[in-house]
Amino acid sequence: MSVLYIGQEYSMGKLLISHDAMHTLLGHLQVFPPFYDILHEFGERIERPSESRGCFQEWKLAPSQSFELCYLFKFVEEHGRDYEEGSWSIRQTAVYHRRDTETGKDFVVILNPSRAFQQRWRQATQDEKTKPGAGDLHTLLMSCASSKWNLFVNGLEDQFEPLKTKTHLSRVQPSKENSFPDLHYDDFQDVQVMRDRLHRLSHLLESNLAICQKIARKALGKPALTWINNTHEPTVNGECIKMSYSEMKLQKRRVQTLLRRLDAVAGSMQSTLAFRGLEALYSSGKASAELTHLAQADNRLMLRLTQEAQRDARTLKTITIVTMVYLPASFASQMLSMGYISISRTPNRIAFHFDGELVIFGCLTIFFLIATFTAWWCADRRHPKCLGHSAPSVLARMDEEAGIGINVQ
Repeated sequence: MSVLYIGQEYSMGKLLISHDAMHTLLGHLQVFPPFYDILHEFGERIERPSESRGCFQEWKLAPSQSFELCYLFKFVEEHGRDYEEGSWSIRQTAVYHRRDTETGKDFVVILNPSRAFQQRWRQATQDEKTKPGAGDLHTLLMSCASSKWNLFVNGLEDQFEPLKTKTHLSRVQPSKENSFPDLHYDDFQDVQVMRDRLHRLSHLLESNLAICQKIARKALGKPALTWINNTHEPTVNGECIKMSYSEMKLQKRRVQTLLRRLDAVAGSMQSTLAFRGLEALYSSGKASAELTHLAQADNRLMLRLTQEAQRDARTLKTITIVTMVYLPASFASQMLSMGYISISRTPNRIAFHFDGELVIFGCLTIFFLIATFTAWWCADRRHPKCLGHSAPSVLARMDEEAGIGINVQ
C-alpha cells in the first residue's frame, strides 16, 4: 500500500505541492471527478471552506472488485494563536483511496493530515511485526477525527457559562449597584453567534458520523449498523471504529443539549430585554405626559398674562385719548400765562402781540430737545436692547444646559 501526504502551509494556506505536480499525479492515477470537487476546498483562500463537501463518495469499477473512494471529514486541532479566543480550531482532511484487485495494490492520497495521525501512522509503519493495511489506515483516520472534540465542546461550554450566569443574575429593571451583572443587547448577539457555531458543529459531527458508518461498511466488509448493534464478532478495527463513532455521537448529543440550554437562555434574555424596553417606553410616555401638563400650565399662564396686557393696553388707550383732548388746551393756557403773547381787543378786531423773549424761549426749547435725544441715543448705543440681544443669548445658554438645540432667530 502506498500512502502520500500533501500538507498545507497553514489551515487556509496553499497545499505543499505545485499545480503541475498535482495535475500530473491526479492524471496518472486517473482520479474520479468527485475528488476534484473535494480538492477545491483546499488551497489558499480568504474565507472559510464550504460545509457541503463533507460526504463519502465511492465508485466501483465493474466487472472487477476494484473501487475508488474519497471523503472529507473534520477534526479538531490546537491552532497556537494567542489573539483568538479558545485554543482549538476545526480543520479538514481529504482522503482518496484507489484499490486495484488485479494487482492487489492500494494507493491513498491524504490532503492536510492531522499531526496526531502522522505521528501514529509513522509509529505503526515502523513496527516490523505488523504491516498496517487500508482498513487500519481508515480506522486510524476515524480515530484521529473523533479525538479532541470533547475539548472543543468544553471550550464552548466555558463560553456559555458566563452568559447563562449573567442572564440568571441580572435584574429585570436596571440597577446602579455593581453587585449584580447588567444585561445588554450585545450579550444577546453573543448568544446568537454561539447558536450559529453550535448548529455548524452539529452538522459537522453528523457528517463525520455518516462517513464513519460508510468506512465501517467498506473497511470491515459488513453492513453499516451491524457493528453498532453488536451482531457480529468483534475485531480490532471494528471496536476502534465503534469507539470513534460512539465518541462523536456523544459529542453531538452534548452539542444538541448545549443548543437547548442556549435556546432557554436566549428566551430568558430576550424576555428581560423586551420588558426593559416596555419599561423604558412607559417611562418615556410618563415623562412626555408630565411635559405636556407643564406646557398646558405655561399656556394658561401666557393666556392670563396676555389678557392682563390687553386690559392694560385698553387703559393706556383711554388715558391717551383723554390726554389728547386736554393737552392742546393746557399748552395754549401755558403759553398765554407766560406773557410772551398778549391780546389787544378793539371794536373792529382782535390783535396778538408777541414779546421779543419768545425767540429765546423757542431756541432754548429746541436746544434742550436736541440734547435730550442725543443723550438717549448714546445710552441706547452703549446698552443693547434687552429683547433683541440678551434674550437669544440667555435662551441659547438654557438650551446648552438642557442638552437640546433650538435656533433662536
